[in-house]
Amino acid sequence: MQKLICFVMLALMAVALLTGQDSRGGRGITLEESYLQESIDIMLIREQSRSESREVKESALGTIEAALQRGTRSEEIRIALETMGLEGIVNRTMKDGVIANNFPDIRSKTARCLGIMGGTQAYTILIRMLGAETQAFVLADVVNALMVVGLNPNNETVKLITGRVKHFDVTLPDDLLAFAALRAYESFASQNDWRLDTDTEALLVSISNGRYHTTARAYARDLLAKLRSYHG
Repeated sequence: MQKLICFVMLALMAVALLTGQDSRGGRGITLEESYLQESIDIMLIREQSRSESREVKESALGTIEAALQRGTRSEEIRIALETMGLEGIVNRTMKDGVIANNFPDIRSKTARCLGIMGGTQAYTILIRMLGAETQAFVLADVVNALMVVGLNPNNETVKLITGRVKHFDVTLPDDLLAFAALRAYESFASQNDWRLDTDTEALLVSISNGRYHTTARAYARDLLAKLRSYHG
């Protein structure tokens, strides 16, 4: 932790120097300064994402989101998102018989960043999260991110989403997760390779008649009719 604090202080000093140069000179940031800023961000992300502190990881995600919005797609960002997205569910640190690195809110925010990142690398991490995650609200963000990424090879994304939502449908129906799945189905339905498989159809019927909010049940009924009409 002391090493991280020292590093952050040095990084902030470098940023302050750049900012001071910019304000004094009344000019935009040069290409060299832009590269330096990006290098500082990458180093921050690397160090902060590996921290044991939830708050420090949250700071890493803020830096990652800003970098992604600027168009940065680096290997360090991918590694950091994979680490934080699977931490506490696949990669566990045990202390006194308790999982010490289980931060569902961090995994939730990681999923949103992966949606911004996009591409096959983000897709691969999200699919791993989809299979391992145990919290419904995190799964909802994972499904939302998969919808944004938009990849559904051989209808596999839809089938995997259905499998996870079906588990909660049987054990503990969750409106947030159901809505995320319904939005994803509707989005993927616009793709040419969409196929309404029997498991997804059965899940839509179950949501239509299940222990969900009235709006979710109505959404599922309308969507089911629409999807059936595509192949009628």
